[in-house]
Amino acid sequence: MRSKEAIETLRTIYRAESRCLVRFLVEEAEPATLDEFDGSVQGLLDAWCRDSRAASVRLERLLRGEDVIPSPGSWPLNFSIYNYLQYRYLVDPVRTRMEQHVARLEAESKGVDGWPGAESAIAEMIRTHRDHLARLAEVAAQRPPAEAPPAQRRQTSANWW
Repeated sequence: MRSKEAIETLRTIYRAESRCLVRFLVEEAEPATLDEFDGSVQGLLDAWCRDSRAASVRLERLLRGEDVIPSPGSWPLNFSIYNYLQYRYLVDPVRTRMEQHVARLEAESKGVDGWPGAESAIAEMIRTHRDHLARLAEVAAQRPPAEAPPAQRRQTSANWW
């Protein structure tokens, strides 16, 4: 039997992983794919999400082995600002938030010292996130400049009254 602190730490890590930004974007946000660059970002995020789901399943098994029923909780409300955006506009927020996520995982992982299964699962999860962050940086370096739509006169100015 593990300590309550170690179990609670693993539960916290499980919740954070289950509700990370990459998972939200793939599972809920419905981003738009309008060009080849968007397609490459979509493919990367889909693969990242699959890896994140696999990591969550591994953590869930560890928790269930300790007679804990894990609950992922709800999505952070501020993730809703990413709904329906084009993938090209998600690259920078994903990089920033997932770097913060990895830092949080590293900080929290100290709470499961002495639990080899949890330590290896978290270390593997962190390595996977770092690999995906490196791939995201490579894809971002190939981002073409966004084309501005042509200006349109909409006749909404007060001088038309």
